[in-house]
Amino acid sequence: MPSHLRPLAGLAAIVAVGALVLTGCASAAGADTPAASAAPGDAAAFPVTFDHVYGETTIEAAPERIATWGWGATDAVLALGIVPVAVSSMDYGGGEDRITPWVEDAIEKLGGEKPAILDNATYELSVEELLAADPDVLIAPYSGLTQEEYDAVTKAGIPVVAPEEALWSTPWRDVITETGKALGLEPEAQEMFGEVYGYAVPAIDPTGRTSVPGVWVAGNVTDLRAQVISAAAGGLNAAAMINMDLIEEETAAAVATYKRKSA
Repeated sequence: MPSHLRPLAGLAAIVAVGALVLTGCASAAGADTPAASAAPGDAAAFPVTFDHVYGETTIEAAPERIATWGWGATDAVLALGIVPVAVSSMDYGGGEDRITPWVEDAIEKLGGEKPAILDNATYELSVEELLAADPDVLIAPYSGLTQEEYDAVTKAGIPVVAPEEALWSTPWRDVITETGKALGLEPEAQEMFGEVYGYAVPAIDPTGRTSVPGVWVAGNVTDLRAQVISAAAGGLNAAAMINMDLIEEETAAAVATYKRKSA
């Protein structure tokens, strides 16, 4: 698979859980590039170092101008109260401005300026577009960032939080904690798990059946570290069992009606 191809992002949900609760902070005025909202990170948390697929990155001081690339990082930065100066375009689900409605709402609530939109249509990072936004850091833990792109950005003096072990594979929880760590807000990021995403729902057998009749679960609802492939497989399995359960219920009702009429 080409390195820039992003895996399927969304799965039909059997059980819906949580939504990001975004809190606000004021933005600073800007001229040629989007203004950065105040970065409330703990200065004492720096320097911080990240190990990733391309080696090691150290962020020496709390960044003030944040850029994001890939999926998940933009939402995490906004949820931590900061408006990025640049974000990757959201070509699936985004409007004419190529960002999703909830990101637009979050920016408005935080009082920040609209960030520069980095063209993500082909999953290839335009380093020129990125540098034009004058970021202090690029947060891209769940992305298809290539070695060439990483080298170009770091050569320009911008530290990069790259994918941990492989492209498009960093668990969503790590995306949040890595983002919080990069911003000096790791404790706040940890607190988001209970408030934002809720807790795992236990399944009583491999089909995803729960102790509640008629309810199945799959993916991150039952396994918080499930990745796209395993979550999709679990969803397919649970969907098949739900279909079977409905057929059994309808068959039983039909048989009961036939017996009643035949009596």
